[in-house]
This record gives sequence, structure tokens and C-alpha cells, in this order.
Amino acid sequence: MKIVHSIGRRWEKDQVESLARFGIFVKKDIFSYINLETVQFDLLKDVVMRSNRIYAFGADFDKTDLTSAEWLALTGLVTFGYPQPEDTFDFLDHVYDTSNSCKSCGIILGTQKNPFRIKSDKTKLQAFQLEWIGDEIFVTKELYEAVFLDLGIGSWPVIIHSTGTESKNVVQLDLPECTWDFDMTGMPFETCSNCGQKKFQVRPLDFLPSLNGRPPKGIFRGREFYGSGGKADKRIYISQKLRQEFLERKIAKWHQFYPLKIQ
Repeated sequence: MKIVHSIGRRWEKDQVESLARFGIFVKKDIFSYINLETVQFDLLKDVVMRSNRIYAFGADFDKTDLTSAEWLALTGLVTFGYPQPEDTFDFLDHVYDTSNSCKSCGIILGTQKNPFRIKSDKTKLQAFQLEWIGDEIFVTKELYEAVFLDLGIGSWPVIIHSTGTESKNVVQLDLPECTWDFDMTGMPFETCSNCGQKKFQVRPLDFLPSLNGRPPKGIFRGREFYGSGGKADKRIYISQKLRQEFLERKIAKWHQFYPLKIQ
């Protein structure tokens, strides 16, 4: 594991020249991202961190870190469209009990009450997520029956928005949620000025906290919220065995996970 600093900007002439001396090549006046390890970042900070840049930093895990972990958090899958109707966020009130939600930070404390509506289920993807929704997974019925049914994972139907009928191809996983909290001591977070709820930084600075209780299934959701601004999602955790299944079926790539500390 190492810390990587990601900087995105439209590069100026002197920045292009300075980066080239370190073997990092960008094009003048073209926006692009670079990733620097801490030693390089400390040397180039004054050059690359001038105004008008996008910056983030966090842990970068190698294959050994990921294959050694017993449990991992999924960073995300390929997205396929938007929840419907997409011209407003009214779908949140339809899908979830939002009586205890906060529109400022995006935290929804209520449970799901109705199926999601999508524009189309015509996809070659075996599993996907929807834009704006980072803690739900949608899968083909074939994949559900082959993998998730045996794990004891339930499912929600998915509605085709234009017809109001259930999809014959896709279902939503009814992910269980653990009943305990992770030990988040030392984890960076922000506090909503409106509701006072915490949201933790999405990209970790180290291995994620180890399990603080018995996992309900081979895939489950945690109780903590992650995100910034008006976006808030819970992490989805999976076992190493299920991760290997994801990789073999090309549902996810090897780097789309954060490892938990081994207990």
C-alpha cells in the first residue's frame, strides 16, 4: 500500500517542463490527471498545486494487498443509466422512506419501500449500478440465480419506467445491512451543518477497519455513510471468495476494491 496524490488540471508550459524532468509527460493547455507518490509530490507540490486544479489523495493498494484480504469494500461497478424519472430527484421519495432524510448532505436513514424504475434493461452487463446510487447493485436474473440465491441474498423487482412492468431480465439485490458499527477511529469525515450526521472520506488513507462483528452474508452493506457535498452512500462489503467470482465473471476489475484489515 502506498499513498498517491492525484492532480488534474490544464497544464502550463513550465509545469509540462518540470514534470518531464521526472519522466511524467503531459500536454500543454490540455486537461489531464497525473498520479504522484508522496516523495514526488513533495518535490513538485509548488509547481502542480497552483490554483485551478483538482486534487485528491489516498491509499493505492497492490494485488497482494487485495488478494490477502478476507473482506473488501467494493468501490463501484459500471453504471448503466439513471434511476427514473431522471429529470428530478423525486425517485428517492418513491423508492425510499425519506421522512428522516437530509437534502443538504444526501443522507437517507429510511429503508427501501418500492422498486427502482429504469429506462431500459437491454444491456450485456451481468451486474451494474445506476448513476447517483452508489450502494445498490443490479444484476441479471441469470447471475442472481447462479451466484446470489445460494448466498441467501434476496431481490427486488425492477420496473421499466415507460411501461410500468417488471423487468424480465434484471433484478436489484436486496443487500443485508450489518447490525454493528465499524470502528471509525481516526477516519477523516465531514459533519453536515444541517443534520449533524457524519460522512466519511470515500478514498481511505490506509486499510479499512476490520470487521467489528459477524457478517450477515457474503455481501452486505455497512451502516456508515461516505461521500461529500450532497452525496452520501454506504459501503458494500464482499468476501474474498465472492470477489474472485466477480473477477472470473469480469463483473469487476482487480483494483475496484479496498481491503479491510485482517483480524
